[in-house]
Amino acid sequence: MALLSAIARSSIAQRVNFDIFAHSVRTLRSSIRPVPVNDNARTPEDESRRVVGTNQSQPTVRPISQKGFGNESSELPHEQVEKGLPSEPVEREFKWNYTDEEKAIFAKVAEIANDDALKKRTMAITAVDSRKPGTLTREQITTLVQKTEVLAKLAHFQVPVEEWEDKPDLVNKLVSLNWRRDCDPCIEQLVQRTGMKPKDLRALLTKNPLVLTHPLQQIERRLEYLSADMSNTLIVIQKRCFRRCVSRVELTDQYHLIFVQQYGGWGMTANEVCNVVTREKFWLSYSMVCLKNRMQFLMKQFALSQLDLKQLIIKNPKVITWDLRRLVLFKCLLVDKMGFSMDQTSRLLLAVPQLVFESDAVLLKRFKLIRKMGLEHEAIVDFPKIFLLRDYQLEQRLGFLEHLGRAQFDPEKPNYISAKDIAVKESNKFAKKTAKSTVGEFQDYIKRTYPDRYHDSY
Repeated sequence: MALLSAIARSSIAQRVNFDIFAHSVRTLRSSIRPVPVNDNARTPEDESRRVVGTNQSQPTVRPISQKGFGNESSELPHEQVEKGLPSEPVEREFKWNYTDEEKAIFAKVAEIANDDALKKRTMAITAVDSRKPGTLTREQITTLVQKTEVLAKLAHFQVPVEEWEDKPDLVNKLVSLNWRRDCDPCIEQLVQRTGMKPKDLRALLTKNPLVLTHPLQQIERRLEYLSADMSNTLIVIQKRCFRRCVSRVELTDQYHLIFVQQYGGWGMTANEVCNVVTREKFWLSYSMVCLKNRMQFLMKQFALSQLDLKQLIIKNPKVITWDLRRLVLFKCLLVDKMGFSMDQTSRLLLAVPQLVFESDAVLLKRFKLIRKMGLEHEAIVDFPKIFLLRDYQLEQRLGFLEHLGRAQFDPEKPNYISAKDIAVKESNKFAKKTAKSTVGEFQDYIKRTYPDRYHDSY
């Protein structure tokens, strides 16, 4: 509790534009009694449910199960899953339209079918994203904050509770919790196991407050999974079995990977675990079965070793929770349309994982501009950050070099300009060091040639 008090004091000191809950926060200590452990005793939550459920002027709150998307009920048979959960989950990802040819490719990937089945058997993360305009008013939320300890504490941590006017499902789940029994242990576990700072905890609770609804045992298991020691990975290629832990998995025409099973955890430090759960704030809301299925998918599709996958999880954990179909198409784009080898594709994924979130059209346009420089595939992989430049930046810089007569990309000739020189982050540095020109001349060139893009570049 001392730790939570310190977090609260830090939040109060930094509070801005939080007028609607000022009175609730000031009277928090006096208006809310400590929550008794005895379930038979009346608690502030009981009062709020009684008021909300009977008074027509207040929002109607329907009790919802605490079993969320990350609940381990995904490991249970269908008949053991709690009744009443939505049968059709709402995805957090954008709804893509796929061709019949693409659907045929997806049908061959077992992990995609497994992922779809897991989502149908468990409650998706809908309460955070589902919006029902006009369901609650700001005054009603203020009343709930005054009467419900969970919402009051979240407001005390500077979580923007006032923005949940159109999210009754989210409010519904939170008001059914007991702070001391359900939320306090979860927060203490997060802080103790990861060393999470108050600002990171506030960001996590703002983005994914449903993490408080998961049982403590699930949170502990998912954190332990990241920090537990690594072990060997059993890889079965047709009828041949062998163990590899560190070395990269090479796929040939004679053999294909049909099964990957990972034992143990990922051997991450507390800082690395904190990085994972704060960068991908929905990580702790995914079940162990779902996460393992997705990790198996990545190891098979991109021929990654355990250490490769660990590096990817730490560098960009959102890749693990990204849409599996988009990841399949990303691999097809690089291998089939751009001509990268499987090994080069894996290295690109590890070096610049954010590429998976770009559209195919954008990546293809960038690739054509890069190839215009005469760079081979291996040269692109050796300096993959050139792929992070926006297409208009690449077009402007290549055009400016051609305008100056300095578009020389052959390493065997004088005045060679490398991919690293092109991909410098600052436009001023590119103009001076790479183009051997002035910032003013580069700006004038962009104004004349790309007037609609001038303000995007400077």
